[in-house]
Amino acid sequence: DLQKAILHSEEALAAMPRSSPNRAAGHNNLGVVFFTRFERKGDLGDLRKAIKHSEEALAATPQDHPDRASRHNNLGHWLSARFERIGDLDDLQRAIKHGQEALAATPQDHPDRAMRHHNQGEWLSARFERIGNLDDLREAIQHGEETIAATPQDHPNRGVANNGLGARLYLKFERLGDLRDLQKAITHGAEALAVTPQDHPDRANAYNNMGNSFLRRFKRIGDLSDLQKSIKYYEEALAASPQNHPSRADRQGNMGGAFFRRFERIGSLGDLEKAIECGEEAFAATPQDHPARAGICSYLGNVFCRRFQRIGDI
Repeated sequence: DLQKAILHSEEALAAMPRSSPNRAAGHNNLGVVFFTRFERKGDLGDLRKAIKHSEEALAATPQDHPDRASRHNNLGHWLSARFERIGDLDDLQRAIKHGQEALAATPQDHPDRAMRHHNQGEWLSARFERIGNLDDLREAIQHGEETIAATPQDHPNRGVANNGLGARLYLKFERLGDLRDLQKAITHGAEALAVTPQDHPDRANAYNNMGNSFLRRFKRIGDLSDLQKSIKYYEEALAASPQNHPSRADRQGNMGGAFFRRFERIGSLGDLEKAIECGEEAFAATPQDHPARAGICSYLGNVFCRRFQRIGDI
């Protein structure tokens, strides 16, 4: 269905005169479908096409057009995804700029304002992780709070809002070490899961974030039950992630790390075998040009070394 959507959208755009007022919408539609295919298959070529069409759509949209805010938001989203894949900081800087433009052009009472706050918070949070400026993280948390305040309790995006704010509070805990931030992250994560339908594609990410939070609390406090919960949440995250999902490798790596922690705590060789299996699957699912590939190699070196220390296999 997605392949057919791309084919028809390309034919529609090709049939439009250069002067047609509908060309901006045609480019925007193609950007959306190419990005959707990128999310499913992980092909960087689709992401490049999504960005190109989104730039064309924005260039053809008048300054006072009601769709201009959504097109700024889309372009910011696609640029942020390329930053995550390639690591070029310029893409993230541009995403934040387009997020600012999107919010500036969105009325206070507009139903999309909440999610534009959410997106801007995500991009600022990513810049904090890259550069380390705490002001970016504080602003990201503020955008998360604005998102929740503007999202009704029964809205389907409420889970996304809680999950995003929980992830940013987790980062703040990592930076400042205040356990209250981690407790808040867990609370928001639990609220996200409570309102996210079982078959919703965002549920896997919410499980993964909860796994991260419980693993981090285990490292801080040492309660084995937190480690057990983190493994359970990582297993749920993987069960909810399609085999070809671009985040699957990251979730495999997280679960492997949790099994390795349990091996170090309890000493079960089965946990070490699972840690190796997860690491190898994460490595196999990570593209050659992905910035996370080096970290996975380092992790696999550590766990193989640890198995050698345990059983002596040269």
